[in-house]
Amino acid sequence: MSLLKQFEIPEGFQGEKKIEHFDVYKQAKGFLNASSLKELLKSPAHFHYYMNNPKAETDSMKFGTAVHTALLEPDEFEKDYTCLKTSSLPNPDKDMRNAENKKFKADFLEQHSGKIIFTEAEWNKLNLMTSNARKLPLVKELLKKDTFEPEASYYFELPEYGWKGKIRVDYRSTVFPLFMDVKTSKDTSINGFRKEWGNWDYALQIAYYYTYLSKYEKIDPDKIYILAVGNTAPYLSALFHITAQELQYGLDLMDVALNRLKICEDLGYYPGVEVSLFDGTTGKIEDGGVIALDTYFKKDFVV
Repeated sequence: MSLLKQFEIPEGFQGEKKIEHFDVYKQAKGFLNASSLKELLKSPAHFHYYMNNPKAETDSMKFGTAVHTALLEPDEFEKDYTCLKTSSLPNPDKDMRNAENKKFKADFLEQHSGKIIFTEAEWNKLNLMTSNARKLPLVKELLKKDTFEPEASYYFELPEYGWKGKIRVDYRSTVFPLFMDVKTSKDTSINGFRKEWGNWDYALQIAYYYTYLSKYEKIDPDKIYILAVGNTAPYLSALFHITAQELQYGLDLMDVALNRLKICEDLGYYPGVEVSLFDGTTGKIEDGGVIALDTYFKKDFVV
């Protein structure tokens, strides 16, 4: 069976925009997303493995989702998250082996059943991260109530390939023709985030979002931003503007990934990192698969 058969556009399929919980979006199968295309940039073999072995959500990813929710959907955050604070215990100077503390915790967990419960340290870290992000002047302006749409899902066709795709847009302004992606980051300095931008192929993701979001919403290509929220002390945030040069670079990467996928599907072959020397016409690998490092893209970052 073709690996990409699940992505084929069925008769009667119509793209649509949905306001839905992130868990619902994640469960929507049969759509190409930015993460799968990023795997293609590593190699088709990475993509093949990724499609057959979905990545489990890590604690770090769950914390990142909480940061998104706290920043963009504070009302939903209150519904989904809470914290068991040491100061609220009957005997705060004692641990959970204490009988009264143990009973308090059991009652607390029952009262907040279904919620994600953070430790006090995690709660304080999250609050510091999000409060620092809101201190950025433009971010403060963009996050004013009733001026944006958070966490919208878009499902669409890639007609030139005959596949279906999906994106999840963190933030779209309802006042200006702009969108913003939110990322947690270990280093939000210019040099630090430059590395993350390249290592995580964010340019491709932004280009994929822009291309298909623009089919539904009016978006100015000069008004695309990434909010990097620091998750290590001192938990500083930075807002980066995506330049025309960097957007074009991302569009080029997207074309590389999609064309690579089409070639591999036609040939029924998903090679490994030797793909830099993979002849898409013949399916042959030159020079025994020895990799010439200078054949790889140089990943420049423009603030």
